Amino acid sequence: MKKSIPRLNKLSPSDYDEGMVGAEFSINKIDSLLHKGSNGVSKIGIWGIGGISKTTIAHTVFKKISNQFERSYFVENVREESEKNTNLTHLRNELLSKLLHDTCPNIGVTCKALNVLIVFYHVTSLIQIENLIGNLDLSLESQIIITTRDKHVLSICGVDDAYMDKVDELREKKAHQLFNQYTFRQYSPIADYMELSKKAVAYTKGLP
Repeated sequence: MKKSIPRLNKLSPSDYDEGMVGAEFSINKIDSLLHKGSNGVSKIGIWGIGGISKTTIAHTVFKKISNQFERSYFVENVREESEKNTNLTHLRNELLSKLLHDTCPNIGVTCKALNVLIVFYHVTSLIQIENLIGNLDLSLESQIIITTRDKHVLSICGVDDAYMDKVDELREKKAHQLFNQYTFRQYSPIADYMELSKKAVAYTKGLP
């Protein structure tokens, strides 16, 4: 009997757009790049300075599209784990366990028959990706998303320029909208806090 494949329930637009002020463009761009013109495993890169909302964007995209894949996994804190263990053994075993539904995965097992989505968060070198999926045989319908602070890392990891999204600082209007939404639960600040809101937004210099 064929085992059923667990999937995330499809999310409504309100589920992934809530609180996404200023991130909508990146989310839509990444969504439009999925497997467009790809002849094999597709790679998409998200890059930008720290604190620019790469995490929020990556998680939102993951939730939005993961139901399109047979298996999916979000690999957290690649850089931090790499500093603890250069070979990333723990993360690799965890990744394989989730993709293969096996608590003791065999490194030689293939995922070629599976359509998988993998997000690697905070990558700083190609070696990290190689240690995690270096000899993992993925199906041609699979999708890999990499986030990093360094565009060069994406190039080294084999992501084409056309499949990279740079997350920029928020424009002033969007910055005000985001601040007011989280602080006052509305798009405009309370009159008494207008000047304070302007100072807070100016201090952040476009960082969400």
